[in-house]
Amino acid sequence: MDKIKHKNHHKNNFEYVSGADYDNEQGWHELYRLIELQVNKTYPNQYDAKWLTWMTRLDQQPNGFSTGIRVEGILQCLLVAEWQYNMWINQRDCVIVGLLKKPGCDPHYVDLLLARCEHWALTQDCSSINIFTWDARKAYQRWCTSKGFELHQYCYTKEMK
Repeated sequence: MDKIKHKNHHKNNFEYVSGADYDNEQGWHELYRLIELQVNKTYPNQYDAKWLTWMTRLDQQPNGFSTGIRVEGILQCLLVAEWQYNMWINQRDCVIVGLLKKPGCDPHYVDLLLARCEHWALTQDCSSINIFTWDARKAYQRWCTSKGFELHQYCYTKEMK
């Protein structure tokens, strides 16, 4: 998507970016720091960065999408999604595979990213948007519900290690 400058409700200039804008050494490290902060809250010192390049390049795939917001050169949040075929019922579903945000990120920015993702999913003929998460915090569940997401599935896990 094109980089577009906007003004938000706080009158700060921001620009939309994509994961591809971070497909370079400096961008990779900026995303790494954001992800590491997020993952370390639940799994200290266990972040595995092998998928980070895949995430930054997902929007370059026919079924991939990413959008982010940068303010004064600093990434505030980034959403990465892809559509997948739901072969059980012959439809496409959008899956948000990553939603990163800088500590203190304006919640309005995340709302803008979700709206852009929903628009993209509709243009891709998706029937639903799904967020799969390992974050079972009650606050996260309340946030998902407040954004219009309903719990539809459970994942039962048998730990092997």
